[in-house]
Amino acid sequence: MKGIKKLDLYESDLKIETSTQDIVWYDIRLSNQCNLKCRHCYPALSTSWGEDIKFLKETETGKLFTNNKIEYTYLHNDELDEKFISEIVNNSNFIQRIEFKGGEPLLKQNLMIKFLKSVNNLEKIQVDICSNGTIRMKDELTDTLNKCKLLNMAFSVEGSEVIFKYIRGISLNKIEPIIKEIHDNIKNIIVCFRITQMVYNIFEFPKVYDWIKKLNLTKLYDISIQNYVVFPEFLNVRTLPIEIRKEAQQILDVFIKSHPTDFTVKKLQKTLGESQLIEYFNLTKTFTRDLDNIRNTSFNDIEPKIGKYLL
Repeated sequence: MKGIKKLDLYESDLKIETSTQDIVWYDIRLSNQCNLKCRHCYPALSTSWGEDIKFLKETETGKLFTNNKIEYTYLHNDELDEKFISEIVNNSNFIQRIEFKGGEPLLKQNLMIKFLKSVNNLEKIQVDICSNGTIRMKDELTDTLNKCKLLNMAFSVEGSEVIFKYIRGISLNKIEPIIKEIHDNIKNIIVCFRITQMVYNIFEFPKVYDWIKKLNLTKLYDISIQNYVVFPEFLNVRTLPIEIRKEAQQILDVFIKSHPTDFTVKKLQKTLGESQLIEYFNLTKTFTRDLDNIRNTSFNDIEPKIGKYLL
């Protein structure tokens, strides 16, 4: 099959743009359904965020979300269009890679199974899944993924226990056994950890690194800072005053001495040294205060070195 497909699983009609290329990579966002409401996320990417946005609506933070057109939406579908399945089958000989994202993609395991079973050369295909690590994998999905060429399983971890719970609302103790179970049950897996950098976790990378190493995963491939929060802009690390960012740089200096080839940490160091995005700093404080009030939390209590700047 020729063409580059714009996939939209929320609409019955598929939009197809013609091209001279065969489709080799499907990047599929199954829905925005998610069981977490991480502080650096927002309603359009997590259905759980919809609960808080109702309370934030009249605050300065809530108005910001509305003004940027990312208010709560629910993109939820438990069926794959048969026409879409047919297109996959017709293109199976060319597919090299399939990537599943969400929301939380493991909330849609039946869709993933149906999609993968429609492919007739799964043994030649790499599958990528990015998960928050809170959902156990069904046996049927595990069996199906064991037939693929490779599973690149990425987990998002933003901090050690206290900061992780503040950002994601759950404990590291909950995700640890699930990560180990997925790692052990799939023979052709590589496990990656993706750390999203934001104002709340500038001191956390060495702690996260140590926690991951203690898991003793034999098929661990990568620990890296893959993402920097650039939206919402007020959670960008550069909104913080330079003096607190210099303190974070000093912590990373010590880490780099024993990990000199870690380029992602060097990139973070460079970012921490850049000029302050001072125009967003008041919003950083407002957002932190408003969400702490709604969630009955206090960033200043758990990380006073940063928190004192956000009071």
